[in-house]
Amino acid sequence: MGGVLLIVFIILRIMPADPAIAILGESASEESVKEMRIKLGLDRPLSVQFFYYVKEIFRGEFGKSFRDHKLVISHIREMIPHTLLLTISGVMLSLIIGIPSGIISATRRNSVFDHSSRLFALMGISMPAFYLGILLLILFSFKLSLFPVAGAGEFSDPVGVIYRLVLPALTLGLVQAAVVMRITRSSMLEILNQDFIRTARAKGIRESIVVYKHGLRNSLISVVTVAGLNMGHLMGGAVLTETVFSRPGLGKLLVEGITARDYPLVQGTLLFIILMIIIINFLIDLCYGLIDPRVKYE
Repeated sequence: MGGVLLIVFIILRIMPADPAIAILGESASEESVKEMRIKLGLDRPLSVQFFYYVKEIFRGEFGKSFRDHKLVISHIREMIPHTLLLTISGVMLSLIIGIPSGIISATRRNSVFDHSSRLFALMGISMPAFYLGILLLILFSFKLSLFPVAGAGEFSDPVGVIYRLVLPALTLGLVQAAVVMRITRSSMLEILNQDFIRTARAKGIRESIVVYKHGLRNSLISVVTVAGLNMGHLMGGAVLTETVFSRPGLGKLLVEGITARDYPLVQGTLLFIILMIIIINFLIDLCYGLIDPRVKYE
């Protein structure tokens, strides 16, 4: 984790831009810029700046924003519900679409549905999420006027929140559903060719039980692994999706921080996203024991 902190810190400092100029404007005098740099603490040696940066992280504050001098953690608290809602919705949608499609493709190999699903998966993997989001926005918002163009709604109005969540969740979910479908299909094909599956069929066990109880359960570790990786990927992918749909969230907060050269805001947001990804991966590892009792932790 210390390496991540150092890398984020250094990358921001070597960017060819000055936060003081970003705040004061290009027409600001050299004296004003110098005073602002002192005020922001940018005149200190990098080692001192890094020390205070780490100190603020251990205090749980992530520093104060250069723009409004508000604690970065306060900005994150305001935005994290929107990003988590979008990410979880995208993951759930990808599982709802991807797992059944993968199962049907595996059990009906080389059928019309199998070829269609594989074509969908290829298109989904090849298409960037932001491009799909723009297409959905043009079709359903501008052409058909079925969904709003921007915004996320207020949590006091759950219906409005869900209504504005449909297109962004579809954008993330459809792209990731393609990955889930491919993994489910390949895992199921491998499992269904195992000896214990042939034995179960030879005993006269119903095909649905063979497929779902024996086949799918043994394929779930691969699917859950991909779902966990997808959630981490979606946390980062939400940057573009939130920008396309003008939604509040960590992605938009990160873009605003980069544009304003707000070092503490960018550092805190990136660090929080990385922490979330680490936690998600840890929870996925714990799920392995629930899916397959043979998995033991030492």
